Amino acid sequence: MNVSKAFALFMQETPASVKAWTQAAEALDVANTLEKKTETLDHGGFGKYART
Repeated sequence: MNVSKAFALFMQETPASVKAWTQAAEALDVANTLEKKTETLDHGGFGKYART
């Protein structure tokens, strides 16, 4: 993974914060995933931007 020196230092010095932010980001990703029917109707349109 290519990250800035500042972010690398953040990851090194504050592992508990990194873990909390990672868990929050993963939870948001799961919560914002389109349901199967909507994803099928989306055809790669707006939904791909909503999940980034």
